[in-house]
Amino acid sequence: TGAVVAWPLLETIRLSFTDADMGGENWVGFANYEKMLTSAKFYEVVGRTFLWMLLSVSLKLIVGLIGATLLNAALPGRGLFRMLIMPPWIIPVAIGCIGWMWLYNGQFGFLSGMGQRVGLLDGPFEFLAYKQSAFYSAIVTDVWVGTPMVSLFFLAAMQGVSRDLYEA
Repeated sequence: TGAVVAWPLLETIRLSFTDADMGGENWVGFANYEKMLTSAKFYEVVGRTFLWMLLSVSLKLIVGLIGATLLNAALPGRGLFRMLIMPPWIIPVAIGCIGWMWLYNGQFGFLSGMGQRVGLLDGPFEFLAYKQSAFYSAIVTDVWVGTPMVSLFFLAAMQGVSRDLYEA
């Protein structure tokens, strides 16, 4: 098992010191790292990655905690809701993303159509065609995929607490 992780990691580190391409590779030392660290684009990517992490993780935690609290409450139909929370997690990510692509489509997508019907949009809007809207659309999709697992973890933790502690 260690070879499955260690070899690709070591090979990636070795290749980072070369200018490897389809024609071969030449040793360049720290030139790749120098180029990366002096590029403004690198810091833009790092900032966007932290923004993704902040929004995605915090939304999953908030929505997951709310969902787990509702699933833990003694509400009618609780079993049905527990069953309905699973599809985003069970459906393969690729299939779920295809569904979200259809929702985001500007010509026949649900979100664009509803936006036009309620007057928010003047015409079709391609959510995945623009940098900002694509970024936030991808976050929504990621939250949709990840929230059920977070909810289940919170629900398991809530149910692991003794009823005596709740009463106290």
